[in-house]
Amino acid sequence: MMGMTLVVGDMASVSLRLVSDMKCLLSYHKTIDQLCEAFSVHSGTRGYRQKLSSHSLLGKLDSVCSMYNKLLQEVRDICGNQTLKPNGPHGSLPHVTISMFHDLKAQMTELYSLVATTSPEYVINPNALLSLPCEHHFPTMRQRYPMPTILQYCQQLHTVVQESVKRMTVSSYHYFTHKASFYPQPKLQEVIIPRRHLSLRSAATKKQKLKEKDRKLMQNWRLDYCAGLRNKNFIGS
Repeated sequence: MMGMTLVVGDMASVSLRLVSDMKCLLSYHKTIDQLCEAFSVHSGTRGYRQKLSSHSLLGKLDSVCSMYNKLLQEVRDICGNQTLKPNGPHGSLPHVTISMFHDLKAQMTELYSLVATTSPEYVINPNALLSLPCEHHFPTMRQRYPMPTILQYCQQLHTVVQESVKRMTVSSYHYFTHKASFYPQPKLQEVIIPRRHLSLRSAATKKQKLKEKDRKLMQNWRLDYCAGLRNKNFIGS
């Protein structure tokens, strides 16, 4: 018995096993729960859907960073090295992960401060700041080159950003997903742009009758690749 840790001899595997206190593990899981609440992360049956205020979100991040600092300090005290940067085996999160959470807290504080000074009425949705936009950006960037160089990345950046902007629209879409899927605020996918700028028809545009050759081409394409009912108003009959 060492403090709150029990050392058990396992004769089957000829090894020593530790049975330790679960307080640290539960505290760590509590920080994960706080992060899920801060960024409104949810699953089908469990999670948080209510968006927190900036003060509450920053408070959650501060609590998480304080917890990680405490774990880090305990490891440094045990090892007798106040400059130690643990990397896993010491019993705490890697130092680089702790630093990332501190950066997250600092960046969120600066972001809220910047928005408050420039556009106080604008409401930030923390859930929209998660990794999904980045995940979409980089797979799109790698479609041409599996691992683009800096020059190739810069050359494709304009096209990739342009395609990403095309995904932001005021139009509505129907997504065929599982009936239990949950979308908290679909309007967050919209970009508020005056509709006059989105009009595809100018005053000089005139209606033109579809040529018979083009109509046949569209009919054949629909028959080959599209399923569904025949639309007489579109393809004719």
